[in-house]
Amino acid sequence: MHGVVHLTIYVADREFEVSASMVLDRLCEKHPETSHELLTRKLPTWRQQDLFSLAEDVGQGDFVNNKCCQTKLDSIWYGQTTASTSVLTVGASIFLTAFLFCLI
Repeated sequence: MHGVVHLTIYVADREFEVSASMVLDRLCEKHPETSHELLTRKLPTWRQQDLFSLAEDVGQGDFVNNKCCQTKLDSIWYGQTTASTSVLTVGASIFLTAFLFCLI
């Protein structure tokens, strides 16, 4: 019985992940900026995490591998900060980089 319940939960989890990716694909096609904002928006109900953090926490690698997620991650990785990045965070990053450069 335990195995059947585990399999049922696994199947439901996979179906939800596929559905979430399909919805995200559709939104990203029609409204890329909105979809990127939703991916990085802090969710108060989930301890201020964004969808990337939540997907990572629950092992939803296929969701993070979604084209829309990858596009947003690329923009963050290659220097386009998100709207939620504070001035303090950017300033601290610049200061620490300069400080470390001086140490070398």
